[in-house]
Amino acid sequence: MWIVALVTGTAGIVLFLTGMQLLKTGMKGLAQYRLHTWLNTATRSPLAGAVTGMVLTMLVQSSSAVTVITIGMVSSGLLSFSQAIGVVLGTNVGTTVTAQLMAFDLGQYGLPITATGVMMVLVGRKTVRRLGTAVAGLGVVFLGLDMMESAATSLQYRDGLVIYLINMGQHPFQGLVAGLLATAVLQSSSLVIGIIITLADQALVSLPGAVALVLGSNIGTCITAVLAGLGGTTDARRVAMAHVLLNIIGALVFFPFIDTFARLVSLTSPYLPRQIANAHTIFNFITSLAVLPWAESFAKVVCRLVPGRH
Repeated sequence: MWIVALVTGTAGIVLFLTGMQLLKTGMKGLAQYRLHTWLNTATRSPLAGAVTGMVLTMLVQSSSAVTVITIGMVSSGLLSFSQAIGVVLGTNVGTTVTAQLMAFDLGQYGLPITATGVMMVLVGRKTVRRLGTAVAGLGVVFLGLDMMESAATSLQYRDGLVIYLINMGQHPFQGLVAGLLATAVLQSSSLVIGIIITLADQALVSLPGAVALVLGSNIGTCITAVLAGLGGTTDARRVAMAHVLLNIIGALVFFPFIDTFARLVSLTSPYLPRQIANAHTIFNFITSLAVLPWAESFAKVVCRLVPGRH
């Protein structure tokens, strides 16, 4: 049973990552000619930058991708560090859309959505083909999630795995570290959150444990920005630091109140996967909203942590 579950789960992860890549490719193709222009003209204030970062992340379906693009623009002098701060705040909110989509039971629609996207790619014109790529990617994401859920279902009676997941849920710090490491290794907070949601749907992880994993995942996703900023200018490294600092501070503020936060989130929906998606959204929204009015002060703190002229 565990071999079948392992193969099914692995296939689900591969499909999920493939779908996310197709989705990102399609959306980037639709926006690639204007993306840099939009970023440069729509980040004149922290609020405008936050809205821009949120919308772009919703479209591209990757906060890491938008952050890396932003770092590249800062390195090339097309954006200033202060402009980039707003974008970083917005990406944290925009990335929560993926988790909200995952909370729907859309596995049964994966194949029709994929088929629709493929038909658009085969018979459509240039713009339609790009949109079809994104649609097909979304369908493959749903197929991957469905396979991961099937694997979780077949494993739910394995005593060792159940005990491990129960213990992880009882120790939030372990959950935080596990979420951080998993996301840093897999390079996809969306994938990790998708796995958390499918496990929760099978009652294999509690809400407090899932919240701890989500907090850790939010920190782990910063590794991409850190790597992107290593070879860049001082301001590029500052953008990466801002991303890291935002998520670490948010996690540290919420972590002592995980149980209370989980109880509050449980009131938002009777459906556990939706509660997890809502926790992810509420956490990122509050974190970004709290920093937004103090964006200039936040930028000064980052500049002190990463000193330099450029």
